[in-house]
Amino acid sequence: MKRPTSAAERAANIAAVMVSLSPVRPAVLIVLVIVLGWLAGCATSPQLVPVKVSVPVECRVDKPQRPAMPFSDAPAPAAALDSHVAAMLAEIELRDGYELQLVAALETCTAPLPSAPP
Repeated sequence: MKRPTSAAERAANIAAVMVSLSPVRPAVLIVLVIVLGWLAGCATSPQLVPVKVSVPVECRVDKPQRPAMPFSDAPAPAAALDSHVAAMLAEIELRDGYELQLVAALETCTAPLPSAPP
């Protein structure tokens, strides 16, 4: 068999093959369309979409030191009533200051994080 030399002869040979495969042609076309669809899907580059998700962040606040309480830590049983009252009032002041430090640490840990600029 002689090799076709011109484009017209090659096109005629391809057309003859397609006509001879006419009963198979719909199935071949379906498979060809599916394969070309897969290839076209692989050829497109994926689009990157930014996703904003809250990320838990460890709270790094130092725990305040508990002060020594003058009445609770070392009560003097033989002391006078005035010294007991003075120790209790001093302890109230110390506890208020300690409570303020604890609340400040808690607020620092629970405060919302500043949002990043877009």
